Amino acid sequence: MAQLRKQLDEADMDNAEAWRRSDRLEIERDLWKKSMAAEKEERTAMQKSFSWWLTTPLRELGRMQARLRRSLAKRITKMGKVARSLSGVPAAHVKDDAISAADAQERSSGKVPSAFTVESLLNGPRCADRPQLQRDSLPEFAVYFNASGNYFFQEIALLLHAALTDAGLRSVLRTDEYGGCANADFHLIVAPHEFFPLGKGSTCFDKSMKDRLFFLNTEQPQTKWFGLAKSMFPHVRHIFDMDRQTAQAIQSSGFSASHLPLGYVRNFAPYSVHADMLLGPETESLGSGVRRWRDIDRPLAERPIDLSFVGEATSRRSGFFAGLAPLLAKYDCHLRLMPKGSGPWTAGGIQTHRRTRTTAALSQRSKIVLNIHRDQEHYFEWHRIVLMGIWQRALVITETVTETPPFVAGRDYVQASIDEMPQLIDYYLRDPQGIVEAERIRNSGCEQLKACCDLPRLLKEIWVPFLTQAR
Repeated sequence: MAQLRKQLDEADMDNAEAWRRSDRLEIERDLWKKSMAAEKEERTAMQKSFSWWLTTPLRELGRMQARLRRSLAKRITKMGKVARSLSGVPAAHVKDDAISAADAQERSSGKVPSAFTVESLLNGPRCADRPQLQRDSLPEFAVYFNASGNYFFQEIALLLHAALTDAGLRSVLRTDEYGGCANADFHLIVAPHEFFPLGKGSTCFDKSMKDRLFFLNTEQPQTKWFGLAKSMFPHVRHIFDMDRQTAQAIQSSGFSASHLPLGYVRNFAPYSVHADMLLGPETESLGSGVRRWRDIDRPLAERPIDLSFVGEATSRRSGFFAGLAPLLAKYDCHLRLMPKGSGPWTAGGIQTHRRTRTTAALSQRSKIVLNIHRDQEHYFEWHRIVLMGIWQRALVITETVTETPPFVAGRDYVQASIDEMPQLIDYYLRDPQGIVEAERIRNSGCEQLKACCDLPRLLKEIWVPFLTQAR
């Protein structure tokens, strides 16, 4: 047994080194993408300059010359083949440098794609109109995310796809790279502010698809990303939002919108509690006992990590955790503050397969999942509070958030000001009465999630009016 344990630990270390290398590769890939984007901007600016306009006739002359050279080279090649056939010499592969140079010059002179604009939002090929659904037929849904976008949105798309399937509906999962699904009756796009500007998203649909397009907005109203998403709202039939108040604000602006709580899906594989925590740069500081720990209806007090947080390292969050350092030093904590401006982990990244499992596994091993706002806005961070906190049966302690039924502060999660946080953390981790209260609150939150946010049931109810109109 000792020998087997040693071999497992050695395999873990090998995996950690492999993931470190993959981290470096992903960073290098992102740097290359930024370099290409900068080069594209520079080329676009150059093409708008006076000198570029002035030299246009010369470039056209150069292209004509290249075409003439290519035509001449083809004629010479053809004449050579005829001559060889007449003389009985077998044809050979001829590589003409003039042809290659001409082709390269023509390719390099192609137009640079213009920057994303709302006007070019839906510029894909026109799709054929779908016939009306028969009363006894099942509709087909297509759920989309952008392969170049934040991996959290891929996780949300996976959750929606699993819920639709569990509800007995037909569903396919697609990225921008594969274009629109022509057979789908309804197209649900996760995070439109990323789906259309990035990758091939703007080429997936055209304006005739409005009655079949639905958005799931994921952005907070105070961000520039919400402004980008809002500029697209006139082009779709309906907008869903994870946050109730944001959905109401969108509706009050004159758009068809409603709240879609991302809820519970039984046996959702990425949130499995019966899996080891994958070893990598984010988790190699944890012992093998923590990584192989299982939460099989164990009390909260038995969890090996006292407190965890995963999020971007904004100045507000960094200041908070720096001030909290003396208290956190007394506990077993795991904090992952990603450097601001480093960009999100991408859905198409080489490490996507382990990001969701790692984050969920961290919450499953934590007594407390902390939620600190990125700025002063009191937004209900549904993903961190519900999906990564309440669903994983941790005690969520959050800054003051907007009221979001069915969850109630004090019953399903703990709400406090920044100044109250240190005292509450001590209370729920050390005080016997606080430990009992923490157990009650986390169980209540999980029960509310399963009873009131059963996502397959909610999706069937939400789509009833749209299905009726389609028939």
